[in-house]
Amino acid sequence: KVVKVRGFRVDTDGLESLLMKETVVKDVCVRKFKESLYAVTCTTDIERVKTFAKENYEHSNLIVWVPVDALPITKSGKKDIRAIEQILSDLENTDEVMEYDTEEERRVAAAYKEVLGRQVSRDTPFLEAGGHSLSAM
Repeated sequence: KVVKVRGFRVDTDGLESLLMKETVVKDVCVRKFKESLYAVTCTTDIERVKTFAKENYEHSNLIVWVPVDALPITKSGKKDIRAIEQILSDLENTDEVMEYDTEEERRVAAAYKEVLGRQVSRDTPFLEAGGHSLSAM
């Protein structure tokens, strides 16, 4: 399936196949949700997967990474797309309270939430959280 994200065409099935070549990836589901590209990834080392993607996929900066313990599976053994989209919806709608050390961190967090529509942790880079230059304007 080919989707368009931020002006780029992305073959989600091809990206899934590529990511599955990394040995620490047990399973992955790549979905466009709202205006972002998510890789819901069952892995023991998400940083290694991110590095692999940067080295092997030209548009890896488009991916918002969502590590999970296991992908939801239907009774027939296929990936449960509805359940995966619910995970993504829950992620965007979380009201988790984040702790910040300074007023500057609180202001940056508020700007991220306004632009991205959800909170992110203080360690998440803007692009990895699904942001891009046009959304920052």
